[in-house]
Amino acid sequence: MRRIDNKNKIVTRREFITYGWRRGLITCGCLISIIASLSAREKETNIITGKGIAGVTIQLLPPDDEIEITDVKEFENKLSDIKFGKKDTTYEFGDKAGQLILTTIEFESGKIEEIKIGDDHVMIDGVMYKAEYSGCEAFNEYANSLRNGK
Repeated sequence: MRRIDNKNKIVTRREFITYGWRRGLITCGCLISIIASLSAREKETNIITGKGIAGVTIQLLPPDDEIEITDVKEFENKLSDIKFGKKDTTYEFGDKAGQLILTTIEFESGKIEEIKIGDDHVMIDGVMYKAEYSGCEAFNEYANSLRNGK
């Protein structure tokens, strides 16, 4: 049996099926590579605390000082500057020297969220993420300025 394709060329049924099959495989291969490249990219996310915060405390380690936050809006702005990406199951906060900031956020609903901020890692409710150093350092400076009363 002969068919005519879109270029007015007469092809056999076998050639037509083979051509369509190859075209389908190429299309599927392209789609799979696009999806794989999009999912493999590191996604940067901000820490978003949401509405209804009842209270916030920050503990600095060292020197083991605890601070009660009064300006929640400023705290949210500083916290949202921290950008983090992939989960990091290999890192522990004791691996590097530096200050650790333990942040406890209590919501009006009664939910409590704990965020630990190190040099370039963030732990949110027990899950560790790789973070940008600059955002973590800026939050560290903010927390130390609160401790020093500036």
